Amino acid sequence: HAHTVRVRLTTTPTGPDTLLADITPAAVADLHLTPGQSLHATLKATEIHSYPS
Repeated sequence: HAHTVRVRLTTTPTGPDTLLADITPAAVADLHLTPGQSLHATLKATEIHSYPS
């Protein structure tokens, strides 16, 4: 994933529930993402891959 940025979303700042998403640098710029920013996530079921923790 050399051309992606890994985004980690948690339910609370200290919460254990985590969602990882790989997005393009262009998406980071378009969305004006910054560390610690509050976000809402929408998931497309056909694009989900789960991995063992």
